[in-house]
Amino acid sequence: MAFICSFLVDRFAFPEYLVTLSVVILAAFIPSVIILAWFHGKTGPDQWTRVEKVAIPINVMIILIILVLFIRGKDLNALTTPISYKDESGEKVTVNLPRSEYRRSNALFYPENENSDSQYDWIGYAIVQLLDLDLDQDLFVQVISASQSMPFFQQKGFSEPENIPLTLMRQAASEQYAEFILHCRFSYADPKTVPDADLYNTEHFKKK
Repeated sequence: MAFICSFLVDRFAFPEYLVTLSVVILAAFIPSVIILAWFHGKTGPDQWTRVEKVAIPINVMIILIILVLFIRGKDLNALTTPISYKDESGEKVTVNLPRSEYRRSNALFYPENENSDSQYDWIGYAIVQLLDLDLDQDLFVQVISASQSMPFFQQKGFSEPENIPLTLMRQAASEQYAEFILHCRFSYADPKTVPDADLYNTEHFKKK
């Protein structure tokens, strides 16, 4: 059951909580399985005992209650919705696009150069561009590029994307309704660059 739910989540973009729900239901069936194994483990004809007639229905009722409480208020639809259009040759094309409520917006900012040497600043620009291109391939991620926040920083007196405090990054992310902040750092030690990153929740400003 858990395998089937995992397949539905991976293949058809069903909500991820289905896997958790399947595990909970399987665990809740354990008392019934133990009772059946205890009273019907011997060879020969078996009869239903009073314990089974009472305990198993109660177990099933508890599972139904858990099921109702678990799914109450949750969206049972898939994470994507099919969109159809006609291409330049007139052929109908259908693609599955993420529903807006399941897309997560992430604000990128120019990485902090821990070397304090401006000749390596270009590495930070390269890192943020690569991150932007990589994250943009995920349809469930909305990327707010680092350049989009520069007008806000310039209004605050920062002409260059350097030494910008995290609190100001949070304000810029909130202005653009970003749910998360991706704050990066890097250091250069010839011949390799060592990048590092923290993901913050914009509202609570906590690391993920």
